[in-house]
Amino acid sequence: MVYGALLSVGGVLLEELTYRRYPKMGDLVRLLLYALLENFGYRQLTVFYRVQGIFQYLRGRRNGSWCAMSFRPGKERRRMKINRIWVAILLIILGAAYYELKLKPQSRPLYESALSFYDKGDYVASLRELNSAYQIEPNSTDILVLIGWNELKLGRLNEAQANFSRAARLNPTLVEARLGLDYVALERGAAKPRWGISVRC
Repeated sequence: MVYGALLSVGGVLLEELTYRRYPKMGDLVRLLLYALLENFGYRQLTVFYRVQGIFQYLRGRRNGSWCAMSFRPGKERRRMKINRIWVAILLIILGAAYYELKLKPQSRPLYESALSFYDKGDYVASLRELNSAYQIEPNSTDILVLIGWNELKLGRLNEAQANFSRAARLNPTLVEARLGLDYVALERGAAKPRWGISVRC
């Protein structure tokens, strides 16, 4: 039990140290709590059922514990089985589509609204929309980069640098994040931009 808990917690901590995917400390604490709780109750119950099954097998009670099940003969039975499988697959697909389209909060409309505000020069309104989008999708590099540009326009260089840096960590090949870091360096009066991209002001 302790070994399983250590493996689960270690996996969560390694992912956090490597990718920094959980910006809020509460999210990380909740995930660690779930990693610990999965080892109490459910695992012991499954072990009990496995041991019970092994003993029944060794005592020769392979079919005795099951009640008699009547099946329909031949093609009709196969047809019913195939129909149930297709119905189950269809229900899963429809449920997933309904969740994605109706129930799951979408960050894209908020991002597009924020982009519209940014183009109009209303950086405070753009940041308001982006903060709502960030709550839905905290690891979106598009959202992080646009937050960085808004912060840069408002003269908040530390916040801009933090968002550009996080986007660059999530996607090291993202040119927009590196360009934003160069602009921050130029605003601070650096003679040479950090990433070596030539920037025209």
